[in-house]
Amino acid sequence: MKKVICLILLLLSLCSLFAVEDSDKDIKAYMEYLLTENLNMNLDKISVLSEAIPIYERYDLYKKYQPTSSNLPVILNTTVGFGVGSFLMGDKKGGIIGSCWDGANILLLIIASIPITGQDTISEGGHTEYITVYEPNTVALALTGLSFAGSRIFQGIRARVYLKSLSENLLDALGLKEFKTGFDPILTPDGNLGLEFKVKIGL
Repeated sequence: MKKVICLILLLLSLCSLFAVEDSDKDIKAYMEYLLTENLNMNLDKISVLSEAIPIYERYDLYKKYQPTSSNLPVILNTTVGFGVGSFLMGDKKGGIIGSCWDGANILLLIIASIPITGQDTISEGGHTEYITVYEPNTVALALTGLSFAGSRIFQGIRARVYLKSLSENLLDALGLKEFKTGFDPILTPDGNLGLEFKVKIGL
């Protein structure tokens, strides 16, 4: 009888173990969905759910979805402009600034393209004739070019900074802010040099 009871208890414990593993898989799958849908908007939900899965799975999620691994927003902001890259990664403020700045640059370019009119004189046989001369507005064109360059530099930096802050926020949401791994050199008792793998977790 005791053997039967022990066997039943063993089977129940195994079933509960598999149920926990399935539950972990479901939570991780839902977290992956949140990470791909809108990382910035779902950080609070991810923070709550991350407590239910092991730390190594959280680290896997971070390595897979870390925002700094993508350079597409930076490339779009520095080439296309108009805050396209910022809007793509959910940075509405950076996107609006980039759009307004580049819109103003287009307007400046149109204004700078209007040539300056002036008058010049031509004298022939004692007769003076006045003619209208059109010259490019070089000062306005130069200022517009500098504004375009400044806009692209700002948008590139903005995208990079936003990605970095988003990456740090994800680390924090996953409870990995103080989770660090690395190799340290060690000297063994027999005089050989080796490497030691260390994991630091801040609690």
